[in-house]
Amino acid sequence: MWNAGILLKADILVVCACLVLANIFKMPFWRDVGLNYVQYSQVCARVIRACLKPELRVEAIKRDEKSIRHIKWKDGKAVKNE
Repeated sequence: MWNAGILLKADILVVCACLVLANIFKMPFWRDVGLNYVQYSQVCARVIRACLKPELRVEAIKRDEKSIRHIKWKDGKAVKNE
């Protein structure tokens, strides 16, 4: 169970919006258009961030940034990218 005390207002709005959309469209609609659940939840989050008041939107957009480090492995050792 998550602790609501550590969530920000924007996080709560994202969760609520996704739950409302899921209830309205009965969930399988996102599969019908070729999305997986992670992609669907990212779309919900972007929609909510776009609807926020400007002062809250800046903070929410900062949380949207992602960084991924991709490392190839061969025989149990990391291989340098060329």
